[in-house]
Amino acid sequence: MEDLKFHPSLLDRILGIGAITIVSHDDTTPRLLLRALPHSRPVFETMKQRIITVKRQRGVIKLDAG
Repeated sequence: MEDLKFHPSLLDRILGIGAITIVSHDDTTPRLLLRALPHSRPVFETMKQRIITVKRQRGVIKLDAG
């Protein structure tokens, strides 16, 4: 997985929903947009933590250039 983004609009926040975009290195579907997810912030945080855990287990280290 390359990136994980959380982007709720103002209306999404009022309705208690949100959108999560997953960007990967997959050739067929490199971008997956999950829209109108209820409780999207906790879902996003859980996904982010699990990704970090798996990357640590596999010895993947992300370096920030800057």
